[in-house]
Amino acid sequence: MKIKFISIYIFNAMILFSLSGCERGELFKSEKSIEEELKGSWNLLPIPRTANIEVWNYSDGKIYFERFAGSAEKDTADYTIKTSIAKVEMDVKNFRIAPQYNIKWQIVTINSKYLVIAGEDANGGVLQKDFRKAD
Repeated sequence: MKIKFISIYIFNAMILFSLSGCERGELFKSEKSIEEELKGSWNLLPIPRTANIEVWNYSDGKIYFERFAGSAEKDTADYTIKTSIAKVEMDVKNFRIAPQYNIKWQIVTINSKYLVIAGEDANGGVLQKDFRKAD
């Protein structure tokens, strides 16, 4: 009986220790709170610096997209958020001028200043976008 108590204690301690190391607080947020944090305009951090300027504006399940590549291009897409214990996903659909963005993105980081999303592109590679919240 004493061994069972000790093993349960050690197991619980290991669980608490592993969870305390999680710095990604978005894993424990609701879909509604993620959507609230997404609201507003996000400026793409151009990597490399020669990349096009992009602005993604999130509002009520829509992304209003602007890209400046010589001339301004505008588009609108739909998104949904799904959270689980392991990840936060954003499913994007209906981009016309940027169909490569119609994928399931994983929200890697989101806070009041930065948003990082990553997803698998059509060729099996990783597509990552890093944004800074517009002022």
